[in-house]
Amino acid sequence: MQSVKHNTSLSLSPAIKIAATFSYIIITLSFPNTSVLHLLAFSSVIIFCSLVAELNLAKILLKSLIALPFVLFIGIANIYYSSSTACTFLGYAITTGTLSAIVLAEKAILTVSAAIILTQTTSTIELARGFATFKIPCSVVLQFLMTIRYIPLIAKEALSIKSAYTLRTGNSIPKFSHWHMLAGSLLLRTLDHAGKIYNAMLIRGFDAGCNRKNSLLSPASINGKDILFFCIFLSACFALRLLEIYKLFDIFAK
Repeated sequence: MQSVKHNTSLSLSPAIKIAATFSYIIITLSFPNTSVLHLLAFSSVIIFCSLVAELNLAKILLKSLIALPFVLFIGIANIYYSSSTACTFLGYAITTGTLSAIVLAEKAILTVSAAIILTQTTSTIELARGFATFKIPCSVVLQFLMTIRYIPLIAKEALSIKSAYTLRTGNSIPKFSHWHMLAGSLLLRTLDHAGKIYNAMLIRGFDAGCNRKNSLLSPASINGKDILFFCIFLSACFALRLLEIYKLFDIFAK
C-alpha cells in the first residue's frame, strides 16, 4: 500500500485538498493549445506544493510520465494535421501541431502530478471523508474505499494465476484461447477473497456510519485556516493563469 506523507505545514482539511486539486486541474486544462511557456510558469504551483509537503519532486514527475502514452497518439495526430507555422524558435519554424503536442504532454504531467501530491498527503480514509463533505452519497464513497482496497487484491490474485499458468504450461504469456478461463478464474478467486475480507470487517464491527458524527465516513471539518489557504491558492492559480508571464521572455518571435 502507498504510504502517506503527513506534514504539519500541510495539515489541511481533506475537503480543501480535494477542492484545491480539482481547481488546479480545471485551470490547467483551460490553457490554450499553444501556451507552452505559460504552462511552464504554472508548474511552479506543483513545485511549491511538493516543497511544502516535503515530497520528492523527481519521483512525482517520474510517476506522472505514465500519462504520456495516453496523449502520445493525439499529439502525433496534431503534428500531422496541423502543419501551419505558429512561431519560430532560434530560427526554426515551430508548427501549431508541435506546440499542441507539447502542451498536451505538459497538461498530462501537471494534472497527474497534482493528483499524486493529493494521494501522497492524504490517506484513503481522509479522502473518503473529504468526498463526504461535498455531499457525495455514502454508497459511492464506500464503493471508492472498497475499490481502493480491492485493487491490490486483484493484482495479487492475477499474479498468482499467472505463476500457476507458467508452471503448468511453461509459457509466460497465456494463449488467446485460454484468456476467458483465466479471467473467469480471476473473477471467482477475487470475489471469494473479497467476501472473506468483508466478513472479517463485519466481525470486527465495521460500520460506515454515514449519518453519524465522528464515524468513518463523517464529513471532514473545515476551519478558517483551510478557507484562507484555499482562497490564497485559488488566487495564485488565477493570477498565474491570467498573467501572460511568457511575454516577459522574448523567446518566441514571430
